Amino acid sequence: MRRLLAVALGALALSLVAPTNSTSAATSSCKKVGLTKTVSGTKFTCRLVSKKRVWVKGPAGKSPTTTVPKGPAPTVSPDTAFASTNECKLKSFDSAFSLGFPRPSFRGSMSTPRILIIPVQFTDTGTNARNYQETFEGFNKAAAYYKAQSFGRTNITFEWTPVDPATNKPAILRMPFTASDEGLYGTPCAQCDRTELMKKMLATAPASWNVGSYDSVVALFDDRRIIATGVAFRHSPEYPAPNAPWAQPLPSASGDVHSSAMVAPGNQITDPGL
Repeated sequence: MRRLLAVALGALALSLVAPTNSTSAATSSCKKVGLTKTVSGTKFTCRLVSKKRVWVKGPAGKSPTTTVPKGPAPTVSPDTAFASTNECKLKSFDSAFSLGFPRPSFRGSMSTPRILIIPVQFTDTGTNARNYQETFEGFNKAAAYYKAQSFGRTNITFEWTPVDPATNKPAILRMPFTASDEGLYGTPCAQCDRTELMKKMLATAPASWNVGSYDSVVALFDDRRIIATGVAFRHSPEYPAPNAPWAQPLPSASGDVHSSAMVAPGNQITDPGL
């Protein structure tokens, strides 16, 4: 009886002991990464798997890595597969809202341009007695506008012609012909050559005014009857189109002028010919 009881208890004890085969070792937890043990001739190493320390079959060392096969090498299309960039270029000054693409280059500073304002009088435009202080404030407002729109990167300086001692105001450029002859009154003259008019004014400007040293020149017409305004000229070597309003720089007594505009009283400057 005692012998049977001992055998039964031994069998029960064996059933309660955890199996020590390789399968249980591979799934059981361990205390320290890097420890090793051998079970039934198979070596196991304690490793960190999914943030848990478990026995993993194999010797200590680097974790096994999986090599991902490389795909095919990328192919680069040759330039000839694309359309010519010339197809995207806009080489026209005909639009008042676009300088074309890519943006053309112009002589002078685009961040701190100096612009000369020249009051212009014709033989039929009266006394030119406009309040220059009011006009000066208008140009300063334009400069402040460009500075704000460019987040401080564009600072325009407007300068007047030298002061005339007789009037204590900026000197006036007096043209020896009428504004009417140039089609500046009433309905603008479709056949009138504005480029030629600008050439005449620049040729008359005294050399001491140094108009050629400025980034742009503004001809300010003081007669409120003049409605031909905003006529701007910009010369750029990238756009030598024969139908452009200004294909070449305009000469003056103090050097070539590469940018200019014509402005009338009712229209304060919004495009200083830059």
